[in-house]
Amino acid sequence: MEAVGHSLAFGEWQHWPAEQTAAVREFLHSWWAYSLTTPEVAVPAYEVLTLCAEASGTLTPWLDVWASLSDPVADRRLTETVAYWGPDLLGDELPWLTQQDERARCAELAAWLARHAPARLRAAGAPEQLLHWVRLLGLPQPARWDDPYWDDHSY
Repeated sequence: MEAVGHSLAFGEWQHWPAEQTAAVREFLHSWWAYSLTTPEVAVPAYEVLTLCAEASGTLTPWLDVWASLSDPVADRRLTETVAYWGPDLLGDELPWLTQQDERARCAELAAWLARHAPARLRAAGAPEQLLHWVRLLGLPQPARWDDPYWDDHSY
């Protein structure tokens, strides 16, 4: 999905005529909301997030939408995302290829998860391992790897 996002970004859709720019923006926002709130989707929400972030050049508005949703499906999508991306993020690696500042994006995503995910993961009945991963994302290096969690676990 990042390739689709890259293609949109390279096409400079944000500089197209206003009506076309609005159509692309509406499409991205609609697909993002749909991926977060629809029980059965063809494309996982984390892949749609990748597309939206790459196409728009920013993570912030997409994460803001997710934070604003009080929805059990959106919470399940968060669980899926942490399960899929957690190991990469714990290693301070963005889980997709980006044309932007990878380090800044990774830090923004990790900080957002550490702040917004714990209560939602608990509400969704996420495995304890995911809760630990999110907690660890909130720790700076090397404290993350010095944490007692690793005495009994590996990823």
